[in-house]
Amino acid sequence: APQKVIEEFYNQTWVHRYRESILPTTLTTLWSLSVAIFSVGGMIGSFSVGLFVNRFGRRNSMLMMNLLAFVSAVLMGFSKLGKSFEMLILGRFIIGVYCGLTTGFVPMYVGEVSPTALRGALGTLHQLGIVVGILIAQAAG
Repeated sequence: APQKVIEEFYNQTWVHRYRESILPTTLTTLWSLSVAIFSVGGMIGSFSVGLFVNRFGRRNSMLMMNLLAFVSAVLMGFSKLGKSFEMLILGRFIIGVYCGLTTGFVPMYVGEVSPTALRGALGTLHQLGIVVGILIAQAAG
């Protein structure tokens, strides 16, 4: 399970830094922070949608925010090489911001570019895709 892999990474990082195993309470705290920080980022991102859309437009906002996804992937991807669980946590926060923003940008953009007759159906497909993705992720473990 991903939890065990990440907790083992945290323990290895901790041992490398402090020459002792991580305490179970500290490990639980770091794991909880890693899980929760995504939602915190998502909340901040979703509240920021209006700022970006009004300033840069829907399309440009979506294009610019892809940089966040890239930065997040780099942070999380190189966290093991850098022996830094902070990089993993920061990467999860940034991807949370990205997800919060795109969850607002995409339906606006789809509503803007879709034909009037299909606007409702196409607007629903975005959220349906998110929910089905979450379902598959939960079922896969």
